[in-house]
Amino acid sequence: MARTINHHAWHAAFPPPYLIALVEIAEAPYVRLTTRIINCEPDEVEIGAPVRVVFERQGPAWLPLFELEPK
Repeated sequence: MARTINHHAWHAAFPPPYLIALVEIAEAPYVRLTTRIINCEPDEVEIGAPVRVVFERQGPAWLPLFELEPK
């Protein structure tokens, strides 16, 4: 996983600051998703940290977001 912290309000549904990450799927190592990391503080996220998918409804769609795996 690689990550950055966004401080710009690009969309009302995503108030800053929020984490944007490039997440590699363990079951499909050539698949990478640009997504958000939720339910943690920005300084808790380390590159390479294991994450798990959490689906969040946005209107008629479900977005795959990720949170840190518990230690």
